[in-house]
Amino acid sequence: MAKKTFKKEQIIIAYTILKDAKLSKLDTVSDKLKVVDALRMMRPVAKAHDEDLETARETLRPEALTETQRKIKEDNEISQLDMVRSTILNNEYGEALNRYVRERLAEEVEIDLVAFGKPCLDKLIEANTDWTPEQLMVVIDVLG
Repeated sequence: MAKKTFKKEQIIIAYTILKDAKLSKLDTVSDKLKVVDALRMMRPVAKAHDEDLETARETLRPEALTETQRKIKEDNEISQLDMVRSTILNNEYGEALNRYVRERLAEEVEIDLVAFGKPCLDKLIEANTDWTPEQLMVVIDVLG
């Protein structure tokens, strides 16, 4: 295994693609285990990102937004001001969360991955004919 540096986004996308990959065309157990090992190395990055995102959703959410949304749900008569306030707060929250996610996904991570080699990668791609060109590109970039 060799340590390689990737953007978090690449690892998370590759993990998402590979965890549902079909391995039927891979001839050897060794090739199938390469996929499993790659998933095992990528999983901590994906899990940490999910946890980080959940924490960010909670910490970046303005208390005023939560209060305004609670008020809207509980009150039958909602003022125009409450609706406008809720919309503005929700938009600001969404922008802050998106900015945070973009920053985290752009971070680089270093993980140990075994290069699959062309024959193994070709068979993996052959078994997953439903992958889009974008998915193929990520898989090749990360595992090739």
